[in-house]
Amino acid sequence: MIMGNRTFVIGDIHGHLDVLEKLIDSLNPQDGDKFVFLGDFVDKGPDSKGVIDYLIDLEKQYDCVFIRGNHEEWMLYGLDAPEDQEERDKLEYFWVKHGGRKTLDSYGAEDCDDFRANIPPAHRKFLENTVVAHETETHVFVHAGWDSDKNMDEQERRTLRYRFLSESEPDPDFAKEIICGHSAMQNGHPAAKGNITCIDTIENGWLTAYDLTNDCYYQAGIDGKTRRIDKADEFTQEKHVPEFVWKKPPEQDNAPQNSDKKPEKRRIDNKRKF
Repeated sequence: MIMGNRTFVIGDIHGHLDVLEKLIDSLNPQDGDKFVFLGDFVDKGPDSKGVIDYLIDLEKQYDCVFIRGNHEEWMLYGLDAPEDQEERDKLEYFWVKHGGRKTLDSYGAEDCDDFRANIPPAHRKFLENTVVAHETETHVFVHAGWDSDKNMDEQERRTLRYRFLSESEPDPDFAKEIICGHSAMQNGHPAAKGNITCIDTIENGWLTAYDLTNDCYYQAGIDGKTRRIDKADEFTQEKHVPEFVWKKPPEQDNAPQNSDKKPEKRRIDNKRKF
């Protein structure tokens, strides 16, 4: 008999609604189960709008934590529409170039102005409510990177959303396990580097769920298959590390924080149509 009270951690989805539905169905979630989503729900894949609709509905049934990834950050910047035209064009070009065109298509939007005017209010609210990270007594869940010598309110935005696993060094004195996405793994398997485990596998055709309660991994493939992996690979290198830097001031993060633990002391051509 499958009991509730399990925790599932879901890696980068990137607009693959059909794979997400297949994965969640394969987990056979029960009352009392919890989901932690590590960000990058949108862009690149065919149905970002459908993914957000699905996640909004899922939260009505289960306890869910939605962490903000760099692609949600870009989507929100696109929605914010800076007053400066040059800055707006730069921002929109950057987002569209890095997967945002697929998101606009999923909303039936011709360009970013059309998108801003027609995005459902519930979707904007969902994006705005995504959190910096999620911390418990034993784990830290984050989109990209985490500085173990800093509290959550001290973490830098670039670390949280842009640091790759190859840039992260495990801290042997940090007692918690860190579960992240963002860094595309080489062969579609989750990979571990010390106390840091990355479950971003969608670029290899697999969406991963880490069953925290039973310490194993479940995957659904773009080909419709499912599988279980008992142990993460040892990390060697990401599939690729994109060579882009988009400097968006300020460094301060406006995403909400999320923690189960008690506090401690301690981015074109002008008017271009996409």
